Amino acid sequence: MITTLYFTVLITNLVEVFRNKKSRLLLWLSVIILGLIFAGGTENTDMVYYKATYLDDARIKYKATEFGFYYFVQFCRQLHLGLFGMRGLVFLLSTLLIGATVKKYCVNNHLFVIIYTLFLFFIDAIQLRNLLAIAIVIYSFPYLLENKRLKYFLGVMIASLFHTISLFYLPLLLLSSKNKKFFIQITIIGAAILELIYAIYNGMPPYINYLIEEFSTNSGRIQQYTERITTGSVQVILLFLLNVLLAYWDTLELPKSTISPKNKLFSQYVFYASVLLLMFIPLLWYSVEFYRLARGILPLIYISVINATYKYKKVTYYQLILWCLLIIHLVAWFYVSYFSISLPERIFNPLFYHNEIL
Repeated sequence: MITTLYFTVLITNLVEVFRNKKSRLLLWLSVIILGLIFAGGTENTDMVYYKATYLDDARIKYKATEFGFYYFVQFCRQLHLGLFGMRGLVFLLSTLLIGATVKKYCVNNHLFVIIYTLFLFFIDAIQLRNLLAIAIVIYSFPYLLENKRLKYFLGVMIASLFHTISLFYLPLLLLSSKNKKFFIQITIIGAAILELIYAIYNGMPPYINYLIEEFSTNSGRIQQYTERITTGSVQVILLFLLNVLLAYWDTLELPKSTISPKNKLFSQYVFYASVLLLMFIPLLWYSVEFYRLARGILPLIYISVINATYKYKKVTYYQLILWCLLIIHLVAWFYVSYFSISLPERIFNPLFYHNEIL
């Protein structure tokens, strides 16, 4: 049943893509179906911590720093939503926040639903705190394009109350369409400083372990994966670089392009953001958990890719290469996220085999 519902979302949205039509009814039905699947996946390992938060267990480690998520869960408890309802509300709020940016900049929402459902949906169903935080960051990203940096700053700070990973997106405040050399210099300097810190502390700065513990409930698997290659994970570094390559291809200017100035600027900022995040690659020497930084901007990259595919009325070599890059990008992220860093049964079984709506 769950598998049927999942593929129904993919196929029906794919039909609308080929029809080049927009169906709000189908979009909302897709949200409802995915929301039910999402809400029913309560048997994953991370839910041990979320359940403890729901029951107000005093041992919850992120209660002091990420109290936004704690109070959100307590609000759900006061409404007697249960774990199913709490997860459903997380999905709804995140969808509305990310959807606001999608609606504003994406030329085909159905294609976004397909790409999101193929990859990000599964990991988001596990990492609720991360999803809420990233959704707020994605919602705030357009403020950078509108030169409303204070609003973006406030958005990131609010997001950090749900997950501290959000604070690493503060350097995006430096983004501008006019200071390309400056932010590239910042990227190099930032990476050099982090590498220097790694060398000074012999790979064990006192604050890093705290951050890693805050990030993940899968720390044992993550640590084994990190130690497999002592200089960090080559696979995860490639994910950062694939982000940059795909975002760069989206920004290429070719004759007879029909992309709007607004979407063109959006693609430029997404590319700059993917480059700026390269400064955090040295953090991978400590733990591959920091790959979340590259994963967080994937919805923005997807929007940029979709817009780029509609630059031309006829299929061009540019679009063919773009879609080849997107497929490689999705496959690489899927493999590393669900088979290398994690265990596939940890991701898929709670959604497809142990779902509450079965």
